[in-house]
Amino acid sequence: MSDLSMDILTEWSRIESAGPVGKGSWRSKRLPVLADARHLVLAVDELGQRHLLVPQGGVELPSNTRSPLAVATREFAFDGDGDSDPVQGRYLDIHCQVKTLNGQFDKVIADVIEAVQESRDAAAGAAATVASWRRLFTTLVDSPGLTYQQRLALFGELSVLRDLAEAVPGFDVGWWTGPLGAPQDFRMPELSLEVKTTGEDSTSVTIHGLEQLDPPAGDPVRLVIRKVVENPSGTTLSELFSQVLDIVGDQAALRDRAVMVGVTDTDPDPLRFDVAETRVGIADENFPRLRTADIRPEALEVISKVEYELDIARIRPHMTAGTVAELVEDR
Repeated sequence: MSDLSMDILTEWSRIESAGPVGKGSWRSKRLPVLADARHLVLAVDELGQRHLLVPQGGVELPSNTRSPLAVATREFAFDGDGDSDPVQGRYLDIHCQVKTLNGQFDKVIADVIEAVQESRDAAAGAAATVASWRRLFTTLVDSPGLTYQQRLALFGELSVLRDLAEAVPGFDVGWWTGPLGAPQDFRMPELSLEVKTTGEDSTSVTIHGLEQLDPPAGDPVRLVIRKVVENPSGTTLSELFSQVLDIVGDQAALRDRAVMVGVTDTDPDPLRFDVAETRVGIADENFPRLRTADIRPEALEVISKVEYELDIARIRPHMTAGTVAELVEDR
């Protein structure tokens, strides 16, 4: 975490520890970042909702006050707290309207500060940055919480994503196709991977559809089975996702993919996991699986959905212990 990010967290703590404010009153702290010779300001309103105020000149910018991540041009005039100057004048008000998204809002603030420092028009740069985050916030508001089994499965998939990003220079986030509902979780040049996560007591893995291990064309799919177990010294799903964010080049694209499956880097869930084992198999002619060719054409015309389970113990002889890095090297 950067020094500035730590400053932001510290300032929120100072503002909110001062207690509630009266109706129409705000508490605020200025940041050590200037735009048009005025400081950016963190503020908390009478509802306890957080705001970032960016000094704005005379140029009109689009407003959106209905989004969970709202933005609007406003005139302010209230006293600052402690060592802060009074907040007066025209500001672009960037407003997190859902308290459960405050952690993500801090990420927005960090991006806005970077945009302000790099833009000739600070408010315009800030507004463009907010627009790039808005879809993520809207999706998060509508997303249900993850179940235990979903967390377990996603930990296995994200751990493979991390390994791929580390092993492949210039890893393209678009190669992670699992969130899009594609038959395989990863489709890379000359390599397709399907990841199955098992727990302590798992005895089988479920194959969804005929194409998951038998694509219509291309190289055989590599099936990666990862055993994931709880470990108090392990890693949370959120921490694992943060590790991936630090590796990839296009963080915005990765966030968009991850939020489709309910993953963020600010999830407070305390469950910690470790990868206990990784086994890899090539779904070729010798691998036990159900193929399109195994079903009569007239039956295929009326079958709308196929799912089947593979017994882990029985397919074990067809798989070997290995690493994702070795898969990449062998493609």
